[in-house]
Amino acid sequence: SLGECVVGIIGMGNIGRAVARRLSAFGARILGNDPVIPCQEFLQAYKFEMVDKSQLLKESDIVKVNVLYQG
Repeated sequence: SLGECVVGIIGMGNIGRAVARRLSAFGARILGNDPVIPCQEFLQAYKFEMVDKSQLLKESDIVKVNVLYQG
């Protein structure tokens, strides 16, 4: 079940934050990575932890990538 998973989210824009909100309802441990850190209220409300990319990839059971490519 999702409650037993560690989910890593790369890209914490609108979509990444929406995914984190939904995952927190299932009790999943959520790790995030983004150059811009969401506000403390968001991190505390959803029991969310910002980590570097290598830690996120190492610890996550599931990784969701939400990035915009501007080439």
